Amino acid sequence: MQQPPSPGPANYPGSFPPAPQQPGQSQAYPPASAQPNYAGYPSQPGMPPVSYPYPGYPPQSAPPRTTGATALKYGLIFGAILVVAYLINLGVGRVLVQVLISAEYSPSAIGALSYIPTIIFTLVYWVIYFLAGLFAARQARNVTAATLTGLLASLCFFVVYFIVLIINVASVWGVITRYGEVGGYLTSLGVGIAVTLIMQIGLGIGLAALGGLLGKGKTA
Repeated sequence: MQQPPSPGPANYPGSFPPAPQQPGQSQAYPPASAQPNYAGYPSQPGMPPVSYPYPGYPPQSAPPRTTGATALKYGLIFGAILVVAYLINLGVGRVLVQVLISAEYSPSAIGALSYIPTIIFTLVYWVIYFLAGLFAARQARNVTAATLTGLLASLCFFVVYFIVLIINVASVWGVITRYGEVGGYLTSLGVGIAVTLIMQIGLGIGLAALGGLLGKGKTA
């Protein structure tokens, strides 16, 4: 006597295939049809089913880039931008001094007005640091990448800064030693280096971290 077909599991995507059909046995279940959108069960009564674009599990978001790779990428990019801005600052400062000398300004007025490009470009540097941290944190989704990006960008800046500084010192060292102004010149040089370190490394990296705080929650 032939047994009736026993109930079996429903044909959902991912279920086990049915057993092979025996000769002379009727088909127990119809073949499963393709379901492009899988409707899951609602989490609460009365809620509509949740549909995913693919059968099974929802698609996973792309993992963030590693902190080191992101810091290296954006540190070099924004470090190059800092270097370009610094070279423009030098060019504008030299042109301004020549214009003031041609206009016969006093030495004290020339010294005071020559700081105007430095002040303006210092603000530009800070904006660059902030954007560096913002973009790095958006990519890596953490503030550590933003801080490392600011540090690497400042190192790129200081490589060019010290090269230019050595060239400037070598060009005026003979005049300074001839007039016996070595002590005063070295003092002013040390103060300038200390101020630049504070402005670039201290405040610059701090602004990069601030940009990282704003950008870590956003995806690139």
